[in-house]
Amino acid sequence: MSLSNRADASIWLIQQRKLFELQCKWRAGKIDLPDVHTTWDFEYWSDLIQRCPLIPPITQEEYDLYHGYVLSEDYDDCERYGARWQTYDVLKLWDEEEDEEDDSYPAWYSYWERFKGESDWRLLPDIRGQKEHEYWRLANKELFEKASKVTVPDKRPYLATWFFEERENFFKTCEPDLLRHFYAYEREADWEDAEDRLRQAIWTLLDFDEPLPMEYNDDWREGIFSAARRADQIRLAKACDAAFKDYLGREALRLNHEVHLDDDKIKKEEQRRAQYMEAIRKGMILNGEKPDF
Repeated sequence: MSLSNRADASIWLIQQRKLFELQCKWRAGKIDLPDVHTTWDFEYWSDLIQRCPLIPPITQEEYDLYHGYVLSEDYDDCERYGARWQTYDVLKLWDEEEDEEDDSYPAWYSYWERFKGESDWRLLPDIRGQKEHEYWRLANKELFEKASKVTVPDKRPYLATWFFEERENFFKTCEPDLLRHFYAYEREADWEDAEDRLRQAIWTLLDFDEPLPMEYNDDWREGIFSAARRADQIRLAKACDAAFKDYLGREALRLNHEVHLDDDKIKKEEQRRAQYMEAIRKGMILNGEKPDF
């Protein structure tokens, strides 16, 4: 993804955060929203955030907050690789695991709440979502019954590639002659990963043509990684300035913003939205309710 495209996608995260807040309030029954009938509508508008009519335009104050986030230590570059900004069930997990590190919740959302002094809207009850789940269960009774059938649990030990200690114990117990090969493979994999990160960091620094102080670090590799991250943040922040200027220009001229889905995908999303709404309507009827939203 080019820097300009990355910046254009980034500024829309401001709108994603505002939409998620609306979703939490809507699920709790605190607000009604025009043409919003099911939780699927929020996923739909997340994919078409550039056309979402539920949220007001980005203000200068909101952009300045996001600009500060991009330059902060809280910035999480991994978020641009496909995070689902409105997937409520995933983002809600933190409330159920208070002692766990909150990896599922976007750092940008937390940053917004901290600097805006706002509440964590995930703490609101999911009244509408729970009702909708019951309607969906009624409309898809056979699927739920099949999934709920008791099956014999598989109690065999599970060995995953990311479980180092388990794999190490396996080799010690079952293949002790191959243990040294296991350690050699792990060292090689770590070295290749470090080399790839280092090459990418150096390319980032080579593209950066401004003075960039480097902080002291006992590990020279970590020093380079830190400097490259800082250079990337500075470049992205400047690109976001240009993207926001273009945004304001389109707003002033009342031009449509470019969406990131083609017409075929938009049509499919509309069909999925309608199918889900029809299933919920069916569930309401089976529950003895009028199919009104």
